[in-house]
Amino acid sequence: MNKRTVITLIGATFGLIAVSQPARADMIARYECSTAGFYSQEPIGDRPDHNLVTQDYVCVGVDGLLKGAVYSASNAVEWTAQKRPSYSVVACTGFPVDVSSRN
Repeated sequence: MNKRTVITLIGATFGLIAVSQPARADMIARYECSTAGFYSQEPIGDRPDHNLVTQDYVCVGVDGLLKGAVYSASNAVEWTAQKRPSYSVVACTGFPVDVSSRN
């Protein structure tokens, strides 16, 4: 057997192994979210109709791999008159710690 035939057979074997295994995907998380406080709309002041709108929200993982995780974020949107807004999101995820199991 020449080298090309061996490489072809090995590649075909790996290909058959890859296609014969079904792909599985688990849900990462399902969150329940609520807003934290009210949104605020502040004029930036450098030109008319230029505003910054911020909104805070909190989510808790209720199902999946991130069950019990707390996700909090602040969303900021910059508006310039009727033009398309630009977005900025700052987020943080934390996991609960069972302190009763510590010594």
